[in-house]
Amino acid sequence: MGRIPALLGLIRHAVPALFQAFDRARSGINTESEPETFSAVYMRIPSVDFSERVLALRAANLAVLKVTGTAWSDLGDPGRVMTVLTRARIEPEWVGPAVRA
Repeated sequence: MGRIPALLGLIRHAVPALFQAFDRARSGINTESEPETFSAVYMRIPSVDFSERVLALRAANLAVLKVTGTAWSDLGDPGRVMTVLTRARIEPEWVGPAVRA
């Protein structure tokens, strides 16, 4: 968890090319071309291990807080997201018949 400006600052420092790719695409946010704009960005950028390439380089900028009453959920793929939503009995508006199957 973090504030967006702080996370962006970490990314800008650690992986400048990645930050710049998204920064150039900002003008496409909330426009009709947003899906195509960001699809093109994702096609061009390399895969980056966020923990290793960003967080580990700036450990002094991080803090750890003890939190109780929560559980870990690895939401790294759509199937896991759907499993968590199903267990929580949450059905967002965007979930249609094709997604439920």
